[in-house]
Amino acid sequence: MNLPMNQGTDNTASKLWRVRLERLRHTWEYARQNSPYYSRILSPMQATEHPMEALRKVPICTAKIFERYHEEIRCRKGLPAFMVFTGGSTGKPRVIYGTEEILNHSANAPIYGADTNLGSLILSTGGGHHGDVPIPQGKRGGINIPLRSRANYFWASHLLRAEHQYEGYEKKISCLFLPLPAIKKLVHFLLEEECDLSELGLRWVGSYAWYLSPQWRRLIATVLNAPVVDHYGFTESLGVIAGECPACGMYHYGPDALPEIVDPWTHEPIQSGKGKLLVTSLHPGTRDHLLLRYDPGDLVIAGPFCEFAGDAGFRPCGREAHAVLLDNNLGRHILLVPTDVQELIDLEPLVGRMNEPRFAGVTFSSDDDFPKWRSRLEQKEDQAPVLQIEIELKVSPVLHYVQWQELERKWRGQLLAANTILKQFVERGIVNLRFQPLPPGSLRDQDVIIC
Repeated sequence: MNLPMNQGTDNTASKLWRVRLERLRHTWEYARQNSPYYSRILSPMQATEHPMEALRKVPICTAKIFERYHEEIRCRKGLPAFMVFTGGSTGKPRVIYGTEEILNHSANAPIYGADTNLGSLILSTGGGHHGDVPIPQGKRGGINIPLRSRANYFWASHLLRAEHQYEGYEKKISCLFLPLPAIKKLVHFLLEEECDLSELGLRWVGSYAWYLSPQWRRLIATVLNAPVVDHYGFTESLGVIAGECPACGMYHYGPDALPEIVDPWTHEPIQSGKGKLLVTSLHPGTRDHLLLRYDPGDLVIAGPFCEFAGDAGFRPCGREAHAVLLDNNLGRHILLVPTDVQELIDLEPLVGRMNEPRFAGVTFSSDDDFPKWRSRLEQKEDQAPVLQIEIELKVSPVLHYVQWQELERKWRGQLLAANTILKQFVERGIVNLRFQPLPPGSLRDQDVIIC
């Protein structure tokens, strides 16, 4: 039996995967009995049938399918314990129903690097347009602050540097768990205000919601003097989160989710390289909006088996809709993923930035916001296709042409060194690569690629 993601045979499969497969059998029957949608499309799983063989016959649940059968997918009909809302980036925004079990799990989940004698204080915020599982203040030592104005960031900086006298808890906030844009803005704010960073007592920083580039990781870790642990998840599957592994650096799900990495064209499982991520949420962790083989629209890099995690990991590399895929007589190739470019330009001073309205006025500039760029493949008859990467600058590329040429040479060399497939195609003349500078204001926010 070929198990997914480098898990070996039934005899050598890790303990984590044995738990996942056992839960998949239970999830299958639970979905058949409680979800009108899955009761129609799932046949009873035979005792002799391998769960993965059965799962791979299930149609992939895309954002469009989820939107169409949103209510029928539910496994419960009563008023939910809480609701959150999708951001709408993969389709029409939808309400997601949360359960009491998810609240209890989140409230009691262990905290990375927690002290064994005293409770940890953790600073968090609301999800904004991305839904979060609500944790009442006082649970897990949680301190929640809105982070929607300059005054909010002032209070956050004060709370982080102050000593607290809560019985049973540490005196300093030792954990920070925020969406990545809020962490970037906080770092920017602390530096701008010349806050005394020696007063911070952070042991770790948890980020989520967007791609964390190596440049920003280094800056955040340096300013806050704490390691950064990134997380990956999506609102449609509440409480199912993959965390960054301290041993291999890849991302792993726990026993509440079963991930697959498949070829974007054939949907056959792959063990290495770039592919499409599919995630199955498992009972009992998920009891309402249960999803089998959900496609969040993301591409990932498949990692090797990690002994520490008992699992093969993955690394997110942006949305499939924003990637450049090439299908020609040489085969099918993922030519460029959003993180390829993001890693080049994320902290480049001359690159233009989006102005996130939620954080307007917090700092004097928006230099911590998303860089403005997009990519496209131009194909003309009887000519090699051109991979064009358009980057909006803060200055005129005509007046500052020398600086642009220096940036272009640097980025071109770095991109080709990191992307071997693209390098081979460019060197063989199969694809031409072009960096195109754009003057300020050229790209609308809806045209910008964000990862």
